[in-house]
Amino acid sequence: MNDPYARSAEYIDIMIAEAWDAFGPAWADALKGTEAVPGTIVDLGAGSGRGVRAVCAALPGDSPILAVEPSPALRTVLLARVHEDARLRRRVTVAPGDALSMPLPERVRALTAMNMIGHLSPDERYELWARVAPRLSPGGRVIINLAPPTT
Repeated sequence: MNDPYARSAEYIDIMIAEAWDAFGPAWADALKGTEAVPGTIVDLGAGSGRGVRAVCAALPGDSPILAVEPSPALRTVLLARVHEDARLRRRVTVAPGDALSMPLPERVRALTAMNMIGHLSPDERYELWARVAPRLSPGGRVIINLAPPTT
């Protein structure tokens, strides 16, 4: 597997900090209303784990979180973040895989895909939505964003 983040993984958390500061509050607000929805919270393209940390803050409790990250280098950063926080260790399962091949939980409470949808072709996006739709619990949410263009 060619890992596009192999060279930048150790810096990614620093590079995305301002972006998370900007969209993090709106992202957390989008999760409101899912407190009573059954199922697992899925973070596709979990990266360095800023999203799983934000989920734990926005949705306290013990709902399981599945953090899916295909990049071995980013998954290393993610695992370190999960390991250093007892709340995350209790709730988060880190899985290697990608959005199209990772088995999804039976019921999905919320699915987040931050800064990763642009990695998928239009056909792959369609395939992803077809996989997620039947598993999304009533009242569940899918929250995505598009990474800003770079020069």
